[in-house]
Formats: sequence, structure tokens, C-alpha cells
Amino acid sequence: MTPQPHLVTRDRHGAKKWLRHSGYAFAGPINVAPIAAAELSHAARALPLAFVQQEGKPVLVALMGLLPGQNLFVAPDGRWLGLYVPAALRGYPFRLGRTSGEGNNFALLVDEASDLVIDQAVGDQGIPFFDDAGNPHPETQKVLEFLAKTRQSMEMAERAVAALSDKGVLEPWPLQIKDGEEERQVAGVSRINEAALNALSPDDLTLLRDSGALAIAYAQLLSMGNLAVLSTLAQAHAKANAQKAARMTIPEGSFVPEDDGELKIDWNALFKDDEPKQ
Repeated sequence: MTPQPHLVTRDRHGAKKWLRHSGYAFAGPINVAPIAAAELSHAARALPLAFVQQEGKPVLVALMGLLPGQNLFVAPDGRWLGLYVPAALRGYPFRLGRTSGEGNNFALLVDEASDLVIDQAVGDQGIPFFDDAGNPHPETQKVLEFLAKTRQSMEMAERAVAALSDKGVLEPWPLQIKDGEEERQVAGVSRINEAALNALSPDDLTLLRDSGALAIAYAQLLSMGNLAVLSTLAQAHAKANAQKAARMTIPEGSFVPEDDGELKIDWNALFKDDEPKQ
């Protein structure tokens, strides 16, 4: 479903309420998410981090899939399969959008195609956008504050990544994916050139340290080991798709076990440690 972001206003949303999302199916087509400075340590432990060009500048992102429109961390039922959810996805159905005019100003937007925006008269669930006095409801205000803090932290990360780019320590990341029997290059993804980083002068390293860029550089290098997570998830999704295709091709009149409507994938076990052997 195509997103329909609209500015949250009393005129448009005064008689409406919103629901909290119960899953991450909305993120299924999103294969990269920007990472804020404040969540760096959490994201680096759970997700492969990289740099991509957005609006003409390099941005730190989490790689959630190597194909456009593919988020391997989202299960078929909408569950999140990873150990950490990027902050950029947690505010849904809300996000910040730039306002017109001068300055770096943002306003609260809501995705009205999400089915999470409903009339106040519908059902007992939901949170009003505004209170009886016409002010943002306290829960709406909390979302706005979370998004604003996340945006500020992302801007800190953007400035730090710009410093890394200025020092020439970003390089193309030669990632490859299987396309049938062939492998093809993933374009537009960069990583830290560790040799170039280590060759910087003490003054340059101090500058990167003070701007937070050095932490980002080391976090990205450490996070590259999480590419194995993408491989594990890709295999699990392929197995699930194969099971689904097999069910769809069962000849009419054939006996189907009663429980065959469920995929035989233990999504919850994907990231569990192996049990100790007796």
C-alpha cells in the first residue's frame, strides 16, 4: 500500500484517533533505515551497518536486505526477527516532515494509508490526536518528542559521517548477491576503509573522535560481521516461500494434514544460541 503522509492538524484530525502498530509488516519493503548516533551501539550489535547516498550525501544506515523492496527482518506475519529495531521504524505511523519556508523546521505527519488512523467513534481502542482543549494528546506529544530527539540524533550522525567522508575513509563495499546461478554486485553501498582510517594523522583522529565520527567508523567495521544474519534470514525466507509454493500446488482432492496451513519455520529460534549438548 502506498503511504499517504498528511500533516497532523486539528482541522483534519480533531475527530480522529490513532492506533499503535502491532507489527512491522509496513517495513517489509524497506531495505535500509537511517541510524541515529544515540542508537549506534545497539544497532551495531544486531544489524550490518553501511553508508549510502541520500540527498547527495553519505548517511549511516542499517542494511535490512540487499535487494530493493526486501526487508529480511520482517517475518511473513509481520513480526520483527532481529534483536534491535531501528528508531526510524518505531514511530510508525508517524514521522517528521520538513515544512516549507526558511530554516530546518519539521512538522508531524501521519500515514493515513496505514489503517491506524480511525474516527473517534469507531471502537474502544485508540488514542485521540488532540485533547478536549485542542492541544496534542499527551501520547501524541510523546511520539512527537521521540521523533524530534531521533531527528536531532540523526543529524549528529550525519555530521559525523560527513567528517569521515571529508577524510577520505569511505570506500565502495563489494557486496554480492545470488541472482539465480549468478552473482551480481550490490551498487551504492560503502564501508570504512580500515587501512585509510589507520593512516590518518593523530590530529585527524582527534577531530574524528571529538565529532563522534570515530565511534561510527569502528561500529561500522564491527557490524560487518552481522552480514551472516542476513544470510540466515534469507535462507529462512526461501524455505518459507518454498513451503508456501508447495502448498499451492497440492492437487485437488489430495489429503492435506490438518496443520499444514502453517509454515514450518521456527522464526523465534533464528537468533537463539544453540542449546548445550548433554
